Amino acid sequence: MILGETCFAQDNVQTLKGDVVKIKVHDINGHPDWYLACKCNTITTNTLPCGRFTRGFIATSAQSTSPSPRVQCNTSHESRQHTFKKGLTWLKDSWRQSSSESEASIYYELKDKGVQNLPDILCAGDVLVGSTIQETVNDTLLSDSSTESWRRSTDTIHHMIHHRIVSGLLILIPLDYAENAKELLLVGRDVLHALAGAFHKGSMYHRDLSKGNLMMTERRGDDEGPWGVLNDWDRATRTDADLAGRTGTWQFISCSLLRNAAKLHDIFDDLESLLWVLLFFAIHNFKYTGDFDKQLFDEVCDVMGENHGRIVQGGYRKLWWLDEPVIVFDCKPLQDFFDSYRNFHQDHLWKIALSRKDQEEKQALEDYEAEIQKDVYSLVSHFNNVLNNPDTDWSGQEAHDYRSTEAPPPVQQGQDDRRDDEMGDPGDEEEARPAAQVAERKRWPEAETRPSRR
Repeated sequence: MILGETCFAQDNVQTLKGDVVKIKVHDINGHPDWYLACKCNTITTNTLPCGRFTRGFIATSAQSTSPSPRVQCNTSHESRQHTFKKGLTWLKDSWRQSSSESEASIYYELKDKGVQNLPDILCAGDVLVGSTIQETVNDTLLSDSSTESWRRSTDTIHHMIHHRIVSGLLILIPLDYAENAKELLLVGRDVLHALAGAFHKGSMYHRDLSKGNLMMTERRGDDEGPWGVLNDWDRATRTDADLAGRTGTWQFISCSLLRNAAKLHDIFDDLESLLWVLLFFAIHNFKYTGDFDKQLFDEVCDVMGENHGRIVQGGYRKLWWLDEPVIVFDCKPLQDFFDSYRNFHQDHLWKIALSRKDQEEKQALEDYEAEIQKDVYSLVSHFNNVLNNPDTDWSGQEAHDYRSTEAPPPVQQGQDDRRDDEMGDPGDEEEARPAAQVAERKRWPEAETRPSRR
């Protein structure tokens, strides 16, 4: 972890020599604090004219080096307090949908309910101009009419509100800086704890696990590795919310959501996204044998649905990887984990496939999912069986950067709720699947016999 922190600092050393701006941040009650901030090199700024326009800054309080007295930081790790004393913080500036709960309120609620492995929030809330919330003033799209080039249409985009969050933990290291496979799995286990805690204690789904949201922070001890932190809860929703549609980053969305844009999000989608994020990092940083399918994460299919509507699908190559992963990691504990966690998701997706054809299988699926949802924490065993085994041989676990030879294309922002109307009705999945792909491989998951495992 020390090496990872050093590399992260070296990548950002020029940041501290850049322009410094003074930013006002209001807490959830509207009380202001001022921060001196400069941009962080490792965080990509979204400069699209529409969207959340998320920016990240390294910041320090312009008033004091201690956290705001109005905020009670709920943390179970006393060692985190040293970061506050240094006066360095992390400031996130973005625009949120007005129809959704603010990320600040989500953090405060989950913290109050005892959910662990979340960022420590010092100050967060909507941006105020005077006493008025800063928000977008126009949500109507321009028409694409060829007769009147500036004619207003009736289509709208989401109404957005300016939002800022200051985290007390500056040293949130991206998972790219994990030094070995054990650190990767330790972070993955902590993130699963956060997902399970949010589900059981807060009745919430994260809905946007991606490579930028899994972070790590200071070491547990001399030999115990880093803590994992699950960041960016701005797309989180209640478990009882009736919100259909894909939300998140395309590369890491679950197979079920990629194949059916109208599916309601559930805890299994978050759990599967965790698999794809960990696999993404493992493929980029650890040695393996076999041919990696470079389209695994980026597969996109445009197909025709009912009434000639356009349907955007994906996830078929992910299904094939669950059946036959092809690649084998040199680090045996890492491979053992992926075999175990992959088999869990393969079993679940197979039960979903069978439930479409048989009422008894449908009931069996409901019983199975209900049993898992009683104790999502139990899935931590997939990590513990490897991490807690004293006989585990961690040879070959050192991380390297293989992006130049085996990397998939750059991560693209996934489609969210704004695209639902464009995607149309997903219709029947068997008919919607591209014919070329049906011919190429038809046995999963429509096969009559269970696929063999490696």
